[in-house]
Amino acid sequence: MSNIPNLIDIDYSDGRPSAPPANIFNLYPNIGQLSPQRQPQSQRQSQPQPQSQPQRQSQRQPQSQRQSQPQPQSQPQPQHEPMSAAQTLYPSRYKDALGRAISNCMVFLQHNNCEIQLEASWLQFYVDHWCLNKEVLVLLTKQNLYIIRYNWINHNVKKCRQIPLTQIKLLQRGDIIKKQMKIPIIGKTLDDIFIKCPTVSKNCKLVKECKQCNQGFRIHIGNNETSNTIEQNINEIEHWNPFSKKIPYLTFKSHIVYEDIPKMCVEQNESFVIKDIYSVDNFYETLTKVLQKQNQQLNNTEVPQIVKNIEFNNMTGIVDLIYNNNQLGSCRRRGNFIW
Repeated sequence: MSNIPNLIDIDYSDGRPSAPPANIFNLYPNIGQLSPQRQPQSQRQSQPQPQSQPQRQSQRQPQSQRQSQPQPQSQPQPQHEPMSAAQTLYPSRYKDALGRAISNCMVFLQHNNCEIQLEASWLQFYVDHWCLNKEVLVLLTKQNLYIIRYNWINHNVKKCRQIPLTQIKLLQRGDIIKKQMKIPIIGKTLDDIFIKCPTVSKNCKLVKECKQCNQGFRIHIGNNETSNTIEQNINEIEHWNPFSKKIPYLTFKSHIVYEDIPKMCVEQNESFVIKDIYSVDNFYETLTKVLQKQNQQLNNTEVPQIVKNIEFNNMTGIVDLIYNNNQLGSCRRRGNFIW
């Protein structure tokens, strides 16, 4: 209901409000002082009217003066760099995703009572003994090297492997070469046939032309009794087991995805530089410095370093051809799904 009083019963025909009942003055003696008494119309007209204030002159300026005044400049809007194709397809390339992953890995290691005096970290491709590229996080501390398979969707650690720096016996640096058998009658390897296939994407064909894609870094590990040489006998059963953890070496290469290759090969952009956190060269140099410091403190002999091609005996190469060319070792967007 409205709070407006009912004005229907009030009579304004004589020009003034009707008088209230007589008994109301007995109840409220000061009611006459609530409002000023109305004066006769003749007296109201004789009273001098207050002079109206002079109207303010318009402050409008001529159009010529208005045009000459400087207009306020609008502040420039911050320009955001457009996201590259790799940043939209790979969760590991999302903004702040890598920093969050490293923080989660440090919490995981601390929870498992591991040494966490972090020296550096990288996002690399781990190449297993079947020549399969798997996306891993590498954390280097003062005493250990951690290789972590990370879930970029749920942001948790799937697998973690710890390697003490004292078990590193040799560092090998060179180009990754696959030793494959030639198919009978045709006389060519499966990779050669695949590259010349017209239905293969250009990025797959450019992998062999990209030098940085084929450069690797191998860490040979062993016990104190192990010699510092490449020639280490590997059990044939372990070699043919894709899940074996007894392989005496670890191979890494730069985290270069197919969407990065056109910038490096097609455009021939010499100024294109891989970020340190993706670069296997930066990983190699940092690990070498940390090993030198540790050997000086422990009075151990320096870890030898050699430059030699990194060979893989994968026979036919069918498995790595399907696995690597479909990037099954990387977490990426595939249609409407990410896996």
